[in-house]
Amino acid sequence: MSVSAASLAALRSLRDAYPTISKRTQTSANVNGLLDSFDTSPPAGCSNNSNTCATYSDSNDSNDSNDDTLTSYWSAAAAFDGEGVITGLDLGGCRLRSLDPSVLAGIKSSLVTLNLANTDLPISETRDAVSQLDKLEVLCLGGNGIRDESMDIVADIIKTCPCLTRIDMRYNDIGPIGAKVLSRAIVENEKARIGREAANGSVGLTVLHLEGNKIGDEGCQYLASALSSATCSISELYLGDNSIGPEGATHLARALETNNTSLEKLFLEGNRIGPDGASALTDALESLWAKARMDGEEEEEKIADQDEGRTREGVSIALQHLYLDNNGVGKEGMQRLAKALKSSTTIGEGFGW
Repeated sequence: MSVSAASLAALRSLRDAYPTISKRTQTSANVNGLLDSFDTSPPAGCSNNSNTCATYSDSNDSNDSNDDTLTSYWSAAAAFDGEGVITGLDLGGCRLRSLDPSVLAGIKSSLVTLNLANTDLPISETRDAVSQLDKLEVLCLGGNGIRDESMDIVADIIKTCPCLTRIDMRYNDIGPIGAKVLSRAIVENEKARIGREAANGSVGLTVLHLEGNKIGDEGCQYLASALSSATCSISELYLGDNSIGPEGATHLARALETNNTSLEKLFLEGNRIGPDGASALTDALESLWAKARMDGEEEEEKIADQDEGRTREGVSIALQHLYLDNNGVGKEGMQRLAKALKSSTTIGEGFGW
């Protein structure tokens, strides 16, 4: 399949300006980095039968791997729709260190997914490059040394990318102060999004990756406050390996107990919440079920058969997956937590997406 003219011009500019990208195009593998780990289902408003939905190019499109007008030539770095228009760009690990916004100008209205993880790209240059991408839904910024003092710029990115639904900032140096700035940006952006939702169909930021940072208990307090906001749309929160103790788990438990949160997946693996933190989470979830019982529900076995197994007397319990491995919770704490979550929620191990 041939690459569209605008996409080809942008890709050639990137290849010519950055030698590491040129080396990637010389490989024969399809996109298989972080970009490939993300959901590649059609963007919002795009029919499953549409020829313009995002699809990954097939390296077997042509036997001529030197023809850069074909999608197969770029298969190690890019994804295309059925018309050869670029929808995903994987620059992860390319160590760019700088990025001229003009090289992305030609694809600003088609790029949905952008991986800039481990590129050593200053966050200010990231902002300048992505602020023009009005269709961007997924942005990876892991391993770029982002610190608390840079989080105001991250907040700008969230505000200037109206379609952003997923942001990955794992393995940076974000601490409590950065978590506070981020939480405030999420709440403010959600309030603004509601006002424009009818116009562009945006769904808000739903997935937040913060594994391997320095969020700590104080940072959890700020994130919990954002989760408790009625306008927050985050459904998946990844906080593994963040030095979170019982106090941080308690803050998150209180957010769950408000029953405003839409959180469905919570990853806390590799922290140190211990029995006390697990107990706080257990108490919060038992409280939710108690509220349901007060409303007159008598048959617990019906819970799993209802809509997504989560509704009981009008009380929506969103949490479906809770990951607590390597937290020193203990067998008794895990058993009590499992009982509190009923059969509708999975307590699991692992680091999956």
